[in-house]
Amino acid sequence: MEQLEDTESYSMTFEQWVKKYDKHYDSEEVRDSRRNIWVKQSMKVKQHNIKYDASKETGYRIQLTRWSDQKPEELSWMRCLAPPTPAGTQAFQNDQLCLDRGLTISEPDSVFDEDLLRNLPRVDWRENDHVTAVKNQQRKPVCWIFSAVSAVESHNKIVNNELVVLSVQQLVDCIPGGDRAGHVYQAFNYMVKRGCTREENYPQNSPFVSGQCLSVGKEVAVEISRWESVNISNHLNPEPEFETAVTERPVVATLLFSSEEKLSNFSSMKNNEEDIFFDAGPYVSGVAHAVLVVGFGSQLNKENTGIDNYWIVKNSWGTEDHLGYLKIAKDRGNQCMIASYGMYPVVKRTAGTEV
Repeated sequence: MEQLEDTESYSMTFEQWVKKYDKHYDSEEVRDSRRNIWVKQSMKVKQHNIKYDASKETGYRIQLTRWSDQKPEELSWMRCLAPPTPAGTQAFQNDQLCLDRGLTISEPDSVFDEDLLRNLPRVDWRENDHVTAVKNQQRKPVCWIFSAVSAVESHNKIVNNELVVLSVQQLVDCIPGGDRAGHVYQAFNYMVKRGCTREENYPQNSPFVSGQCLSVGKEVAVEISRWESVNISNHLNPEPEFETAVTERPVVATLLFSSEEKLSNFSSMKNNEEDIFFDAGPYVSGVAHAVLVVGFGSQLNKENTGIDNYWIVKNSWGTEDHLGYLKIAKDRGNQCMIASYGMYPVVKRTAGTEV
């Protein structure tokens, strides 16, 4: 019990955590089992954050979340992208080349110049009201649908000057296998053929489950003519070209992680302004997550001796433990392969009347 007491004194007790997230267990045996998992997770949080506070080895703090009493296999929904396949999408045509490189983090510039920080390029599509509110995929492995729909919403604002909240439930119900892990291009392909209606016309179920496709007769809010991959010519250093693409539009990115533990860290990051996620790899194609990259920027590093660049990503895990947006290290070896598999829709200027 000594280790447990040390853990609980660091952040919150198990009872406080249970109350915060309104947890209910079927029996005392289940409760004890969940508590044991929670204790291990709490110790992980403590050790990670102590390391962050004492050194440069981690660039972010993590926290206890709603999922802190879950086993790794119960969080498999976070790995919501099917393994890359060379057929069917241009976006994964260089996946093995990139995975084999084993990229490492490069050290940032050790000389800090305030004028340089002020003059560095910066883009944030949220400031221009081109991004809808963060949604919640709950425990369904459908980040590929949420990120694609978010991209269409943002591109519709760019093209038609209207920020429309679109239905993710339509795609979950109407794409075969829409409630399972898939590819972003599948969501785009569906919307090329069928368009997408407004969220209010086809609302997300609560609790979020897939159901019968009810798209017939629904008014189309947005149509897309096609989707495109971000054109990358330098696969050893794709971030400059990816930056150009994000300057012009929000872009869906496939994030690859080196392990389930790193993905778990990503899911439990504290949403502090100074926190920037990184994972040096090598990456595993089966541990992947899709997000919408809505901008990039720069900030002083932890020691105020240099500048850290970052990407801004919109997530789809709700806002309970985060504000829905996270920063990922930029210009440091293509962290999580963020710049390698960029995709975006081409929205039509006019819409039809039926899905």
